[in-house]
Amino acid sequence: MPFFRSLLLALVAGLLLAAPVVAQDEQTETFTQGAMLENIGNQIIMPLHTAFYQRVANLHNLAQAFTDDPTQEHLAALQQQWRTTVLLWEQVKIFRLGRAFVTHARIANETPPNVDFIESLIAEPRIIDADFIGTFGSNMIGLHTLEYLLFNSGAPENVLARYTEGDAGAQRRRYLLIVTDILEQDTSALLEMWSPDGQNYLRTFIVSDNPTSVRQSTSMLANEMIFSLEQVVQMSLHEPLGMGTGIVRPVAVPAPYSGFSMPMIQGFFEAFRATFNGNIEGQTGLGFDDYLNSLDVMYNGVPMADEINREIDDILVAIEAVQQPMEIVLNETPDKITTIYEEARDLVLLMKIDMMTNLGLTITFTDSDGD
Repeated sequence: MPFFRSLLLALVAGLLLAAPVVAQDEQTETFTQGAMLENIGNQIIMPLHTAFYQRVANLHNLAQAFTDDPTQEHLAALQQQWRTTVLLWEQVKIFRLGRAFVTHARIANETPPNVDFIESLIAEPRIIDADFIGTFGSNMIGLHTLEYLLFNSGAPENVLARYTEGDAGAQRRRYLLIVTDILEQDTSALLEMWSPDGQNYLRTFIVSDNPTSVRQSTSMLANEMIFSLEQVVQMSLHEPLGMGTGIVRPVAVPAPYSGFSMPMIQGFFEAFRATFNGNIEGQTGLGFDDYLNSLDVMYNGVPMADEINREIDDILVAIEAVQQPMEIVLNETPDKITTIYEEARDLVLLMKIDMMTNLGLTITFTDSDGD
């Protein structure tokens, strides 16, 4: 997976350019929850959301170019931009906090696209626009619907043919552009919600609703990290492996049309590690690792923060061992996916039981880990 790894590193490098670097000696200061939230908010949340909006805006521009001139070159550029955009979304989605909940659901459309309904709209000669499409559920819009529109039919020439043949091709181009337009609007709203120049939820997150305590935001972030982790374990690993039925389900992989499932899973765990440690790659900053260390929390004789980082590293090593699209690996060597699943389940237990207990935090969401 050298190409996918390079893509991840390129995205991370771009985020580093957007974020100021925290001085090394800040790590030696006395830990406070407020300082941790300020670091995560300013160094991770805002740069990620800003970069994600830029990716979506570029995606929309490329969709417009393809709609105006549906060529193989424009299709290839649009498909590649979808890959880089969805990869960044895997990092952004950890921060489904506060008022961001509804917007995240529209962007992610985690339920499979309603392809039958989509195709029925494309087949009909009716006029469709953003207001009309927006009245339907999130499985008609969002990043995964775009994946279906851009990669269904296999080979690029087959995909292109569906956009260039008669009235249905013109209608398909309109639908594609509408979905990217809605996506840009939603992403803009999400950035505006967080931005200091907008609703400034960033400030609310840092100081919490109660100015005398940041416990609420700390708990909310920890819960969302664990919830997102469980969703990946359940939906991206447990379901495709058929753990409940004993029958593997390649159709249930996160990105069944593009073959991009493993890079997406890898991107999530890269972001999870960055958030837990309060930094991205070479940056230094306060995170949950520092919180645990400030309380001298141990796990089997080693600092719990080190054990959590070791578990994340083991997951990423197991992901790197997968060199083919996930749906192929599930059919040929499913044990490689099982290894990732088992390591990720161990991480869930470490975070959900041991970390939360030692930090005095409470799980506030319904269990979804497939037990």
